Amino acid sequence: MNKIDVFNETDFLINKENITEIIRIITKELSIKKYHFACSFVSQESILAINKTHLKHDYYTDIITFNYGNENGKLEAEFYISPEEAKNNSKRFKIELKSELIRLVIHGILHCIGFNDKTNNEKKEMRMKENELINIIPSQIKVIA
Repeated sequence: MNKIDVFNETDFLINKENITEIIRIITKELSIKKYHFACSFVSQESILAINKTHLKHDYYTDIITFNYGNENGKLEAEFYISPEEAKNNSKRFKIELKSELIRLVIHGILHCIGFNDKTNNEKKEMRMKENELINIIPSQIKVIA
């Protein structure tokens, strides 16, 4: 049985049901049959602490993905997303916060199926796939109030 847990530890009004629906749409599109995802929206300070503790990086980031593998054909992963960093990105790239949050959820899932973003070519390939997938999300889905 597939499972999606969504947690919000921020002051942002995240629509958990719609985040769940976005994950369902993307996993179906990517033919991910069995999965358990935990998607947590956390503060900048929390994501910084996670980044320092687990990845030994001393900087803020918008998403951290922990892929626990594909045991018995079931993909298991956690995503930690900073809506504050997403808001900063949305201003910098002149896009809606909604679009940036959707992109981050997609980004986390793509990491779990083998996409990387270390090199320029990998970043370009991931961005193209994100753009393709963001376009299948119905426009009426609200991720934030």
